[in-house]
Amino acid sequence: MTAAQNRSAGMTLVEVTVVLAIMLPILLVITSATKAVMGSFKATESSSGEMETAQRCVADLDTVFRAGRRRTVEVKATQADVTALRATAIGEWCSMVTADPRTCLRLESTTGEDGPELIVPVRMNELAFVRDAAELADGLDNDGDGLFDEGSLKWTRGGFTSDIARDLEICTFQLDRDSVRVTLQFAVAGHGGTLRRTKLQHTVRLNNP
Repeated sequence: MTAAQNRSAGMTLVEVTVVLAIMLPILLVITSATKAVMGSFKATESSSGEMETAQRCVADLDTVFRAGRRRTVEVKATQADVTALRATAIGEWCSMVTADPRTCLRLESTTGEDGPELIVPVRMNELAFVRDAAELADGLDNDGDGLFDEGSLKWTRGGFTSDIARDLEICTFQLDRDSVRVTLQFAVAGHGGTLRRTKLQHTVRLNNP
């Protein structure tokens, strides 16, 4: 086979080198663009998860508090409550005072249903932050999942309990005149497996005395 036939049958080493020199930068650009798109998609998916969690929390909290009765708001007594004579024993229910954040409360809310004359149907609601079994209130990640002192916000009403939110690192309720301020901090998995933390503060007015 002649040299001319060799050239027509395939590419020379010089030609291959030239093609690679041209194609490699293009492939690198395509790869970088693909990674950027995937990263953007994962970040968007994570942000969407955060928004969905926040919206669900706000909707459930509004359901409880907007129909709530101000004078029925109670918390579980601490030593400070017993000392202030608001309760006789730690753990019993007592009236909630302003500017004193708690992790658990209960209140009555109107149901909107028809009832006997001059009687407004109500139901009792209990909202409680329940720490995960493997976690301690020590500011540490006891179970190795990247969260600190995490737990769930549980809503009990009519003998039924459901989770309003999970993976919460902060969950407090604070009474402010005729409103309750709720502070939540939750985390969702973000791009690269890192946790994205979001703090939500939501104030709801109690519309019934």
